Amino acid sequence: TLSGPLVFGLQLKSVKKARESRKRGNLIKPAINCTSSTLEKRAKKIASKVRASFNNDIKGVYHQSDEIVLKSVEFSVNKLDFQLDYEEGENQMEKGHQLQSIVKAIDQGQIPRDSYRDLAATEHHLPRENTVSNERIAITKHMNKIIKFSLVNMKDKNELNNITSQEPDIMNPEIVQEVINTMGLGIRRNAKDILVYLIPQLQK
Repeated sequence: TLSGPLVFGLQLKSVKKARESRKRGNLIKPAINCTSSTLEKRAKKIASKVRASFNNDIKGVYHQSDEIVLKSVEFSVNKLDFQLDYEEGENQMEKGHQLQSIVKAIDQGQIPRDSYRDLAATEHHLPRENTVSNERIAITKHMNKIIKFSLVNMKDKNELNNITSQEPDIMNPEIVQEVINTMGLGIRRNAKDILVYLIPQLQK
């Protein structure tokens, strides 16, 4: 039989564990309140746990001479898709080139994001839409570093004042002002930077 003090002590430990567990749960923010970097860190943490569990489970399923490779893990949080690849080296480089080709094909074909998302949902070999979007952002940032651009005022903003007198389709004053501020602006890129990028030998 268990003594009264021992039972009471066990109950206190259980209460303490329950409180600590509840406290940890309260510290975790819902995904909708998290930044993209936080969601990415959580996804990587899940992928790490999945790989550790996978490597442990295959020991009781496959022979030790079998070569078992976990290539990727895919899941969604509140309809936001995540796809994390475990492959490294040449395979990862090849997947990077493939992703760039997909971005190029989408841009040239003017394929809407929703259309590609629906296609990727049925064709599981295609990367998720958010992966393609992140690659497009990375390409844009890389190109902006190599070939810098500057804004050029193509028109006098005073000439745009008559636009405000017309009945607008958008009633939000901040959006209207933003459109007016950007109208008449052009982008200028240095021709030398473009040529150096296209023909690297010119830099020598």
